[in-house]
Amino acid sequence: MRPVSMAVAKAAHEKEYLINYPQALISLTDFERDFAGQRIFTRSLLEQAASDVDQARRDEDTPIVVEGVRGDFYEIWPYGGVSSYGAHLAWKKYSDFALAQPTAYLIVPNLNIGSVTQTDTLGPGENAAWSRAKRTREPREMGRIRQMEQEWLASAQWAQMKKSLAALAGKAQVKNIVCIAMGPMFSFDYSKTNGTGDTFCRERAHQHLLAGCIARFLRSQYAAKDPNAPAIDVYAYDPDYTPKDMVAFEHFPLPITMLSDPHHYLAITPHTLVISASCPAFVPNHEIIADLLYPSGPAAILSNEVWAHPWHKEEKVALLDVWTPRVGKMMEMYEQEDMERLGWDDIELGYGDTKHPWAWLNPMVLYSRDDA
Repeated sequence: MRPVSMAVAKAAHEKEYLINYPQALISLTDFERDFAGQRIFTRSLLEQAASDVDQARRDEDTPIVVEGVRGDFYEIWPYGGVSSYGAHLAWKKYSDFALAQPTAYLIVPNLNIGSVTQTDTLGPGENAAWSRAKRTREPREMGRIRQMEQEWLASAQWAQMKKSLAALAGKAQVKNIVCIAMGPMFSFDYSKTNGTGDTFCRERAHQHLLAGCIARFLRSQYAAKDPNAPAIDVYAYDPDYTPKDMVAFEHFPLPITMLSDPHHYLAITPHTLVISASCPAFVPNHEIIADLLYPSGPAAILSNEVWAHPWHKEEKVALLDVWTPRVGKMMEMYEQEDMERLGWDDIELGYGDTKHPWAWLNPMVLYSRDDA
């Protein structure tokens, strides 16, 4: 069964808001006027957030005070006095600022004891958690993961996608890949063996495998012109990654370096391919990237389509819109190619538990620019 096309889904979404919820649209006009294009999510702010959340993980009781977006100072930790297993950042959107949210981020206690990215500060260099992963025996599912990669490399979809990637390599120099919020491959399942088991998600495994396949293919394209072309590193962040995910990443055909928030954002440059599949819309990935790299953007983005809606012409947004005026300005730099064009007639995409492991790619869009 074919999924609903993105055009149909977009039209239904617009009808829902314009007819039933026009009052829910938020005007960004005053915010944009007051800030006159001033960037909120600067590199210095992200570096400060990295320092703040690291301090919170090490010292649960010491208050952390940050400067708000309008200049006042606010205490953002301890947050509610809740004992936690680590902490994580909760980023705010421009629509939140328009509704008087005072700070760009909060520090929130982590209540998921299985999350390694919230209990540990993971930068791009060596760390204790990564050292442990290297010494740990690979998960038994690695055989299935390697088989999945071979099936993908032999697929008609990969053959077609390589044409798009070859075109990307011809116009942009991708130096690293950053995966954002693609979900853990291994999730804790309380229904198994009295809560001691975990489940394996094939779709998420394929998402991470694809990042490695893309990195190796792009590097081969660059090496055809320059035999000394460096390897392309792959980084990944998700708030729910587990230690088992970290061990698996170490044993991937192309190892993936797991990062904690906001180090994945700090790894993004104008030579980065960003991959983000169905990231929760309340996480302002595109807003952060647009500010961080202004007036540029990543070399390419593989993500769900950034929809432009009629109300955007009036500088209004819905709470969960990805688009803002600044994001829209960044996206003007890109050409887009729908992954629906890869050809899916030979695959039963399915739904739920029967969903094909690479069906997630069907609604995605590859955005690329030719000046990277």
